[in-house]
Amino acid sequence: MRRCGSSGTGGVRSSGSTSRRTARPRRPLGGYAPGQLPQHTALWTDLTRRAPDEVRTAAATMLAFSGWLGSNGAKA
Repeated sequence: MRRCGSSGTGGVRSSGSTSRRTARPRRPLGGYAPGQLPQHTALWTDLTRRAPDEVRTAAATMLAFSGWLGSNGAKA
């Protein structure tokens, strides 16, 4: 983009590129697809149980996040 004086677009004009963006399907926060939330919760539950102490916090954080996305406040 480059600046121009009186284009009527707030002083910014595109560089003339003709490429168009294709719209991707939107996913909820975190990239979880709506039907996959139970599988993600089961995965992070299992990983939290099996993880060594050094990395258990990361797995538990993801488990809490999946619980929050699924409106399970007790798990979050």
